[in-house]
Amino acid sequence: MANDRVVDNGLEGVMVCSTGLSHYDGIGGTFVLRGGLDIAKAATMPFETILGLLWHGTPVDRPDPSVAVRLADDRQLSLATVGLLEAFASTGGGIDLLKAALAVEALDKSSSRTLDVNGAYQLTAAIPVIVAQIGRLGEGRPAVPPRGDLGQAANFLYMLAGQAPTAAQLRCLETYLVVMADHGLNPSTFAACVTASAGSDLCSAVVSAIGTLKGQAHGGAVLDAWELVGQAERQGAEAAVAKRLAAGEHLPGFGHREYRTYDPRAVIFRELCRLHNERFFIAAQAVEQTALEHLATVAPHRTLSVNVDFYAGGVLESAGVPPGLFSSCFAMARVAGWCAHALEYVESGGRLISPTSQWLGDLG
Repeated sequence: MANDRVVDNGLEGVMVCSTGLSHYDGIGGTFVLRGGLDIAKAATMPFETILGLLWHGTPVDRPDPSVAVRLADDRQLSLATVGLLEAFASTGGGIDLLKAALAVEALDKSSSRTLDVNGAYQLTAAIPVIVAQIGRLGEGRPAVPPRGDLGQAANFLYMLAGQAPTAAQLRCLETYLVVMADHGLNPSTFAACVTASAGSDLCSAVVSAIGTLKGQAHGGAVLDAWELVGQAERQGAEAAVAKRLAAGEHLPGFGHREYRTYDPRAVIFRELCRLHNERFFIAAQAVEQTALEHLATVAPHRTLSVNVDFYAGGVLESAGVPPGLFSSCFAMARVAGWCAHALEYVESGGRLISPTSQWLGDLG
């Protein structure tokens, strides 16, 4: 009977497709991108190089310069999108406004309404421009036009601040974009694949993925972890951690569905914070040590470490990104993986993703 089937709550451990884009080993604590590229090595490369790898399989030792050119060519927003941003940027609804603006932008650019790599370029080019304008307009400052002579990370920081970024700021954001570009079939990527599997367009798939970032368990975790470290700076790590645990709250930035050891991406972000955000690094280290001691007491049978979200806020802060844009920056990076997985799934002949559920009602 259908009611006797095992329910895999949250689809944990359930394989729904095959991929050649990225792979993590939660026990060994490793993460590689297409072709076996270790994430630590990838983190030293430009974001455009990783886009070429994920979207086209271009070898990272022979990057295609046309990737950067195509992104630069697609940075101009439509007048309708600009009008929408000017009308609603003051509302503070960053993720909601990003979803709406991207949908409006797709109306003006037809390839964003198809399922091909042309749409991937247009969507990936548009998101940083939209986010930068949300940031500036939301603070009452005039929007800064994009530049075609800058890379993806440098252009975003230029538009956000109105001036060229420092080398440290650029390094922090470039690394953030690469490290967060993809991570298997995570919630937002799965949402994109579900939408694409229904025969929808790439913009709809990306908008579906962006919708998951409003939740604290995915895109919002970076801000929560950053705020926890800030509390530790003001109150002390012991007080900040104890207060959260006493209230029965989850400690943001700790634990991961897949990793049973230190998240390899967190190692990269921790080092960036050590180099470029000493204030945050010192407080974060205190929180990490204190939290792990507490967690070892309340959950002695679980292996818990910090995940990628714990130090990510410190990295974005180092790049000059305001906290209100943290979740939107996640979209700037992960759109690479959203597009890659959605296209891979459809092009491989993937079926409509339509899982079943267990009936709990009266069987009559």
